[in-house]
Order: sequence, then C-alpha cells, then structure tokens
Amino acid sequence: MNREAIIVGAGFGGATLALRLAQAGARPLILERGPWWERAPGAARDADPVAFPRGLSGALARGLRSIWWARSGPARQIMLRPRALFEWHAFSHLDVLTSSGVGGGSLVYTGIIERPSPDLFDAFPPEIGARDMDPWFERARAWLDPAPPPADAPRARRFDAAAAHLGLEGRAPDLAISWGDPSPGPGSLKPCVGCGQCVVGCRHGARGSLDLTLIPEALRLGATLRPMCEVEAIGRSADRWIVRYLDRRTGQRLQVQAPRLILAAGALGTVRLLMAARDRHRALPALPRTLGQRFFTNGDAAALMLSLTPDERGPSVTRIASDAAGFLAEFSAPLGALGLTAPALRRLVRISGIAAMGRDQGGSLTFDGRGLHTALSPASDGLHERQEARLRAMIAALSPGLAASTRTRLASVHPLGGAAMASTPERGVVDHRGEVFGHKGLFVADAAALPQAPGVPPVWTIAALAERQAALMIEAER
Repeated sequence: MNREAIIVGAGFGGATLALRLAQAGARPLILERGPWWERAPGAARDADPVAFPRGLSGALARGLRSIWWARSGPARQIMLRPRALFEWHAFSHLDVLTSSGVGGGSLVYTGIIERPSPDLFDAFPPEIGARDMDPWFERARAWLDPAPPPADAPRARRFDAAAAHLGLEGRAPDLAISWGDPSPGPGSLKPCVGCGQCVVGCRHGARGSLDLTLIPEALRLGATLRPMCEVEAIGRSADRWIVRYLDRRTGQRLQVQAPRLILAAGALGTVRLLMAARDRHRALPALPRTLGQRFFTNGDAAALMLSLTPDERGPSVTRIASDAAGFLAEFSAPLGALGLTAPALRRLVRISGIAAMGRDQGGSLTFDGRGLHTALSPASDGLHERQEARLRAMIAALSPGLAASTRTRLASVHPLGGAAMASTPERGVVDHRGEVFGHKGLFVADAAALPQAPGVPPVWTIAALAERQAALMIEAER
C-alpha cells in the first residue's frame, strides 16, 4: 500500500489511523492545529514543545486558546493564543471545552478506559455489532494498556460508601496510566507520581497520551506531522482531495493534496469543516443533508464539592460506578497546577467532585456561514434532570461542607456526533467504514461519526472504531 493520505487532527482517531497506515507502508501527513506539548519524544528538533499551563502566568499564557462565541448573533471565533491548550465553545445553552495539541483529547483526559454497553451498537449500521467489535476493542486495549490504581485512597472509600446509598457498587477504573510496570504498547511511560493533574496535562510522562505512544511510532515509520497548522478549508479536484491550511508558525497559507482525506478534528472541528465546505465555500455541495444531526453531549454533568479534608495524592479519578441509568466517577481538582508550595496546598480547602455521563437524546448542529450553533439545553430531554438528582444524592451521602452543580446550562467535555455513521445518507453522513456517502476517499475518524452517545468515557470506543476503519482501508488497497 503506497497511496498517501492527509489526516486532520492528532487525537485518538487521527493517531490510530496514522500509525496503522504508516505500518502498511503509506506515508500519511498529519495536520494538527496545536503545538507539541512538553515531554514529547517524537517531536522534531524544531518543534519547540510548549510547557503545560502551570501557575497563574502559565494559565494566562497557555490556558485558553480561543473562544467560539455562539450565544447570540452570528458565531465568531475569538483567537487568544494559538499555542494554548483549551478551546471554549459557548453555545446558547451549552458550554463545551475541548483541547488543542499533538495528541488531541489524550492530553487532558483522566485516562478512564471503559467499554460501552453492547446495546450501543444497535444504533450502528448492521455491519457493526457488539461482537463484531470485540477484536477491535482488544487491539485498541493493547496499546491503551490500562490498569487500575494500585491502592484505594480514603477518597475512594468515601465514594464507595456514597455509591452504596444509591444502590451502586464503586469499583476501580482501568486507567491508561503507568503504575511502574513496563508497558507492552508503543512508547515508554514513567510511573505516576500522584499529582492529580491529569486533566491539565501530565507533565511527568505517566499517562498514555498519544504524543508519547502512537504518534512517535507513526513518525518513525514514515508519517509526517505538521503542528500549529490549522485547516481552514477542504475541497476536491478530480481524484484528489485539497486541504488549505494556515501554518501559524510562519503565517503562510498553504495547500496540500492527496487521494484520501481523513477528518479527525474532533466532533465540532470535523462538522464545522464539512459544513463550511458545503454551505460556505460550495466546494462539496452534495454532502448529505443529515450533516449536523445526531449531536450529543454524552450526558455530561458534574457537581463540585468543597471539603476541609487534606488533598490526597493520586490520579484525577480513583473510583467509578455505573448502572443502566448512567456512569459516575469521583474526581479531584488539579490544585497542584496552581504552582503553590506544598505547605500552601495542604492549607487549601480540598476541591473534588462527581462527574456523571449518560446517553442523552441529543440534538443538532447548524452552521451560519462562520460557525456552529446548537439549541441543546437542559430541557432538551429528561436526562439532565435525572443526572442532577443523582448528583444531589451523591453529595448528600458524601456530606461535603459546600457543593454546587450545573443547573441552568449544559456543559460537556465529550461532544459527539454530527457526522453520524448510518446505512444510508438519509440517516447519516458516513457508512460503516467511516467514508462520507457519495464522496470517495473522504473519511471521518473521530467522535463525530458516533450515531449515539456511549454514556461512558468515549475514548476506547473511538479508538476501537478507528482500528476497524484502518484495517478496512488497508484491505481495500490490497
């Protein structure tokens, strides 16, 4: 296989495709809008890795990349610092936080590796069933290499007791974090030091983020990565896909072509590129009219709690619980990222929380010629109210000194869908292989393709689907 491909985005979908295509002899080009972050062994000498935001000055300089403001009037992007970590999408009744950088969401996730309920795949095309996915989940698990934390902390025991009040059984999650044992997957990770800063970037190289694992291996095998290169438009000429992008390192606007284009820019980024190609640039006017439909928040909700108990060492999450109604996880705030001294941290009120996820009914994304909008709100379905009730019950069982939870607005760190996988273009945007209906060589390989919210952290599902997609691409070229 020697055909080249362009991959937009270096998260779980893009990195998986890049590695598997490179292993098959292709030379994929990865365009990533964000920078290499610290502890990136695969970075080129001129990549100039950026330190994760730590302390007040670091948070101001490297915290918020940009804001997509769509609460009223036309959507507009307010660019703050292109080399920063997070992007805030402010919709009418929904706030979404996503990340930017080589490694995508793996830079800031808690590391939870959880498989969804088998009935999730009832929403997929018939070619993809729960049992059909078994080998792809196992293949992804081999490099995710998750394991539970080695010991229960006091916070874990408190969570278990509170969960029992709801009839749930707390359990240790599988985390893609190194506890000191050698990892069989690509990359070399160091043992977790228990700093609890997983969600603002692991500066110790202990979590299996893609900039430490899959991406360096893909580059070693012939892939090319261009960081700080933001794709602005896509189109087609004859049998080749055209990608126009801004190289923020030089200020140049450049263009590349390839017979295969793989969009893995995250659900919002991928849908925005497709909608702009159809409705603004008119480069792909025949894209399915279902584009933007079946957009989900993964039922994300959270409650924050303040306590006078000392801050405890450990990863961001040490305990989870789940049943048919949804998924719960305890988490600790990354206070260590404030840059304070150890004595000062010991005197601080401890901030922790409970996160909830579930299968929301979802809604749709629309495009106004510049950016995305959604009408999703807490009233969109009954899930938000049920999540709030569960969170209040957990808070009462934990008996914190003070608590606050999301109520008037939705918030999500797991935007999903918008370019849903389906059997026909009347029902979705891509087929079971992730190829856009009617557009040969154009693929979606990220959360945008999910036709339903998994209701658990979606990392493993996205990676498994990308493994299957890569295998089908490679087989088609033989």
